[in-house]
Amino acid sequence: MTADFWIDRMAEAEPPSSPGEVRLTPHWTRLTPDRARLTPDEVAAYSRLVLESSNGALQDLAAFPESLPRDELLRRTTSWKPGDPPFFRDGLEIDRTELDAVALNRNEAGILDSNP
Repeated sequence: MTADFWIDRMAEAEPPSSPGEVRLTPHWTRLTPDRARLTPDEVAAYSRLVLESSNGALQDLAAFPESLPRDELLRRTTSWKPGDPPFFRDGLEIDRTELDAVALNRNEAGILDSNP
């Protein structure tokens, strides 16, 4: 089969409707030779879908505060509770023991009253 066969197949496909669909169909991240796979509006819609389905694991940086007070920063870095969204590295969930070790090794004395 030629490259043109696969390019034509990709061009016929519909945009993804969920984050899981993207994982199952990695060709969504590629470009066709003459145009991007998704329009800017489709990229924005997909980004919203990913953000909304992340259960708080991802943050909307446009709505994120420019600075966090000391208490809020400490709360955000020590508030791992059962039922919270898990953290992942290289596709694997990070063990609670490792997260606790990270919290113990943070530089609390270096956290300011306001943290940009």
